[in-house]
Amino acid sequence: MDASSSITVFGVLCMGFLFLIFGGLGVWLILRHQKNREKARQSLNWPKTAGRVIESRIAEHESEDEDGRTTSTFSPVVRYEYQVGGVSYTGNRIGIGSTVAVSGRKQAEQKIASYPAGKSVTVYYNSENPAEAVLETGVTGNAELIIGIILIVIGLSILCLGVGGILLNWLTS
Repeated sequence: MDASSSITVFGVLCMGFLFLIFGGLGVWLILRHQKNREKARQSLNWPKTAGRVIESRIAEHESEDEDGRTTSTFSPVVRYEYQVGGVSYTGNRIGIGSTVAVSGRKQAEQKIASYPAGKSVTVYYNSENPAEAVLETGVTGNAELIIGIILIVIGLSILCLGVGGILLNWLTS
C-alpha cells in the first residue's frame, strides 16, 4: 500500500466517522422529537390539578465566539408547585419538549408573562408519573426536529464531499 492509498483509506475512515456522528445525532434528535410529539398528544388527556407559580424569571446565557463577541440568549424559567393524592410536587416545564433559548429577551418575557410568581395555575400531570407535569398540554417545539435535519444534511454533505474527493483522486491518479 503506497502513501496515496493510505491517505485515501484514512480519508474514508474520517469521513465515515464524521458522517456517523452527525447522522447519528440527527437521527437521535428526530426520534426524540417524535417521542415528544407523542407525549404532547397524550398530555391532552392528562388529569389536571390546581397549582401555584413559585418562580418566574428569565435566565440569560452568554457565549463568546472565536472573535471575542458576546452573544446572549434567553430562556423562560417557570417553577410551580402542585399536589396529587396529598403528595406535593414541584414542576418546571411549561410544555412538552426541550426548553429553547431564544435570542430576543422579548420572546422570553412574552412566555413568562402568563405565569407571574404567586399566580394560581392549572397543572396537567401524567397519571402514571405525577412528578411529570406541564402548564400547557399538546405543545411541543420543533427545535429538535430542525436541528436533527440540519445534522443529517451536514453528515450527508461530509459523506458526499469525501466520496467525491476520493473519486476525483482515483480518477486523476
